[in-house]
Amino acid sequence: MEKLQQWQRVKEIVASALELPAAERRVYLDRACSHDTALREEVESLLAAYTDTSALSEIPGQLLIRAELFISA
Repeated sequence: MEKLQQWQRVKEIVASALELPAAERRVYLDRACSHDTALREEVESLLAAYTDTSALSEIPGQLLIRAELFISA
């Protein structure tokens, strides 16, 4: 169950970060992820996928795959 809660946290942070202007995201991520480097890396990776307009059509599939990998790890 802990992995599922962690994935929920990742989704919440990504959703909140996407609502912010890009210039404000770093400060938000510093607070939201604190010293959890694994969490920060996962969030930044997903944010990069969202901001890469060439990959927008792949995002739903990427999220499902990453969620499954994250939870099963």
